[in-house]
Amino acid sequence: MLIIEHDPATGWSAPVIKPYSPLTLDPASSVFHYATAVFEGMKAFRGPDGKPILFRPEMNMDRFAMSAERIALP
Repeated sequence: MLIIEHDPATGWSAPVIKPYSPLTLDPASSVFHYATAVFEGMKAFRGPDGKPILFRPEMNMDRFAMSAERIALP
């Protein structure tokens, strides 16, 4: 999983890749009340050399940016 934290004072943190795990959301999260969130998945596969290869990351980021713009996220 790719995890990126956001703090209003400092902005976005450096991305961190962690093992797959349950997604924890605060019950008071605005996403449940105002739909101000975007969820987008990205596939990765192991290449012949054993290194991860992302599946069409440019298209994934385009979809994410379009969704974020649609709901006015920064």
